[in-house]
Amino acid sequence: MDFRERYFEALGTRKASDCETARVLAHEIRKFEIELYWKRATYFWAFQLVAFTALGLLFKDGKLSDLRLLVIPASIGVITAFAGHLTARGSKFWQENWENHVDLLEGEVNLRLTQVIVCSKSEPQFSVTRLNESLLLLITWGWSLVLVLGAIPNAAVAVISFPAFWRGVVLLVAVGSACGWMWRSNRSEFHGRIFHSGEKGWTEYKPKEKGAFPLIIWRDQVRDKCLRSSEPSLTPKSGIVEESSRG
Repeated sequence: MDFRERYFEALGTRKASDCETARVLAHEIRKFEIELYWKRATYFWAFQLVAFTALGLLFKDGKLSDLRLLVIPASIGVITAFAGHLTARGSKFWQENWENHVDLLEGEVNLRLTQVIVCSKSEPQFSVTRLNESLLLLITWGWSLVLVLGAIPNAAVAVISFPAFWRGVVLLVAVGSACGWMWRSNRSEFHGRIFHSGEKGWTEYKPKEKGAFPLIIWRDQVRDKCLRSSEPSLTPKSGIVEESSRG
């Protein structure tokens, strides 16, 4: 069986009415996941605001009294930025899960609204959620550098003693590389067919980057295997089902 057949085998139905019900439900859960994504993102960006505020308070008249004080805001920044990055990846996973459900179910109800993209001037641009993940990762690396300078004062002294010209060059290269990486790695990726206005027919639209093979995890099989020893037992006298405790 192909991927679609395996999907409906795991889903347990292929009836048009059931698929329509599942499609509407998948749409609703997808919207809910998107709302949760940005709520969680706001939560971790609030911690970043705290870290940057603490960093600013350490400087008096533009000077830092003790480099070791950098450890405090840097530690908060590294931990919360990395946790925010991982949380964003987890939220994105569940969002894409429900988007894939919608795509597969729409094919069964002859409605492909989410699978058709209409662009007026240019091809699909950038993934907003993926950009948020990348920015949090870059901030993690930035705070990590501050943490190193605070934890190892000699490293900070070495950086300060470096010629100002080359410090500027390194900074410009680092910022440019970060922006270039975000530009290349956060474009929306699609595959299928494309039609340009004025052309006669459809042509193949290949993604710019080759993605991983799609997969289906049938969680019910894993659960049944793990809970096989804790199935309900039937008492011989009363015929009442007793459910064993489940952790």
